[in-house]
Amino acid sequence: MSINKYKVRVGEQLRLERRMREFSQREAGEGVGVHAQTIMLSERGEVSLDALYAYAAWLGLDWSKLTSVALEMCDE
Repeated sequence: MSINKYKVRVGEQLRLERRMREFSQREAGEGVGVHAQTIMLSERGEVSLDALYAYAAWLGLDWSKLTSVALEMCDE
């Protein structure tokens, strides 16, 4: 498993959570304190793990659970 694949899976989970909560990327960016473009890149896994963590924290997600799901998805 590569780190890039892992970050993509984390980003996918963040996108699902954002959509379930009915936030736009702009709203998520404002909440996290970044531009909407950064949220888009986060959801593609194209940012640092620190940025993914900040996004997850804003959503109120448990990082260990989020990453466990991502790791399981990478094994598939």
